[in-house]
Amino acid sequence: MAESENKRPRRTPQERAAEVDGKIAKIDQSIKELESKKESVVAEYDAKITAARDRIKSKTGIVKEVRENSRGFYVIVDFDE
Repeated sequence: MAESENKRPRRTPQERAAEVDGKIAKIDQSIKELESKKESVVAEYDAKITAARDRIKSKTGIVKEVRENSRGFYVIVDFDE
């Protein structure tokens, strides 16, 4: 009799299904949170890209000087802006 008292009670199929549905709901919620985070990060990077594009108004110019130092080369360019 002591053995039968230590056994776990069996869950019904409805209880198992309810547990799985609960897990699915948690995962769906975490996916929605991640998607909203993704949207905010994408919007932030789009704003940074737009700011960079607005900063660079002209893509052509006249090379005035090329300098070399320990870190590499620097090109000095005049733009018609």
